Amino acid sequence: PDAPKQLKKENLGRGVNSAYEAICPVIAPAGKTPYFTRPENPDNQDIWYSELTEGGAFGPARRLPSPINTNEHNSSFSITPDGSTMLLNNVYRRDPVDTARIKLSKGLSITRRNGTHWSFPQPVQISRYYNDNAFAEFSLAQNGQVLVMTAQRDDSYGSKDLYVSFMQSIGTWSEPRNMGPVVNTGDAETSPFIASDGVTLYYSTPGLSGYGSMDIFVTRRLDDSWTRWSEPQNLGPAINTDAWDGYFTLPASGDYAYFVSAKNSVGGNDIFRARLTKELQPEPVVLVYGNVYDAKDKKPVAAELTYESRTAQKESGKATANRATGEYKIVLPLKRTYSLSVQATGYAQSTEEIVLDKDTAYREIRRDIYLNRPGEEQPTAVANKLDLNKLEVGKAVTLNNIMFEQGKYDLLEPSYAELDRVANLMKENPNMEIRLEGHTDNKGDFMLNIELSKNRVIAVKQYLQSKGIAPERIQFKAYGGTQPLASNASEETRKRNRRVELVVLKK
Repeated sequence: PDAPKQLKKENLGRGVNSAYEAICPVIAPAGKTPYFTRPENPDNQDIWYSELTEGGAFGPARRLPSPINTNEHNSSFSITPDGSTMLLNNVYRRDPVDTARIKLSKGLSITRRNGTHWSFPQPVQISRYYNDNAFAEFSLAQNGQVLVMTAQRDDSYGSKDLYVSFMQSIGTWSEPRNMGPVVNTGDAETSPFIASDGVTLYYSTPGLSGYGSMDIFVTRRLDDSWTRWSEPQNLGPAINTDAWDGYFTLPASGDYAYFVSAKNSVGGNDIFRARLTKELQPEPVVLVYGNVYDAKDKKPVAAELTYESRTAQKESGKATANRATGEYKIVLPLKRTYSLSVQATGYAQSTEEIVLDKDTAYREIRRDIYLNRPGEEQPTAVANKLDLNKLEVGKAVTLNNIMFEQGKYDLLEPSYAELDRVANLMKENPNMEIRLEGHTDNKGDFMLNIELSKNRVIAVKQYLQSKGIAPERIQFKAYGGTQPLASNASEETRKRNRRVELVVLKK
């Protein structure tokens, strides 16, 4: 009912649209690179992409290279926040007789980019997958753990229905689950898109009351079953026309919608965009981006990132840092605090905290991550007196007399005086931001030590918050026993390794 009656709809122009249809737009979450398919191009049905220029227009479209595009019909569905992992229509297999030729069959594939090179697409394994319809569409949630698809199966309500599948621990996907009669109709559902908030779903269907042959609707997930949804709402006459409308997609910011329409098009179907009003947008998110580096030589590191909502107490998602550049991007819903763990072969695990408790609008946060190899000693100093003028940005200082019970993370009373000095210093300097770094000795289980050091710096942070310091001014890292200051051969030297350090990020 609150859908606007008028919006400024912009044709993406002749750099993207042509005399031939343009369908399946996929916009990278940063909002600067749309990928799309030209199904009627006389050369072949290929995947194309365009890039946003400084003037705000989209440049001339270019084909993606082989092996993404083949001599058969090709199309894409979803792209991850870092723009380096893409879902592709069909299963790709090399012809055993002519290995230069790639043959396609029904299904889904995934490809990953290393620098500018895309890998050979690998099949996506979905348990008990079949589709009795000639067409299928897929949408990968931004956390990489949920896959929404259309298919016609034995339990479908009509033609194609919306189904959901979940990533399993072994890297395969669960059997598709029908998403229920609220979103599915007796007609064909098509072109689903899960927004960055992981809650809002856009899709097209002729099976609900609309303005033309196919309209775009929005619905919101009511629980974690992915089968209970709010009543689908038509996006209104500002988006939907008396012609065919579908393939709705959004960047992480949620401000501009990209969609396909046959109304006022250059060719059969063109890609348009429109700035959305709040009623049509998903819930806001934060885009966290940066690079993963070797702490010593500052070279890029290919790393696996796992982020977990401390509020929900469960894994929220995974991402990968680009092997060539170390670049990563993740999208996080608001009103939560996240623990971000970074792992790479040959490096100690790093754990950081991202606090979004008070965020209310979209923003982008840069967070570069530096990984250390086990046993590499880090220069440190001792904070005998906390004087901001003597604290160097980026240099760790060991806090005195921060004490815990053996193997536990409850702060002992002798710790309070030193932490009160930290709190007072931060109150006197309201722009000051810090990172707390937790360390243990190397006795016991490696991962338990990582967890112990994390819980200890969280306890320190919570104490500072109780003294009135805003949580967004305090980050943390957990190193466990990977950065000793002294030998672990004796109890006396191990004491030096059990410590909490403070790093000033901003004065």
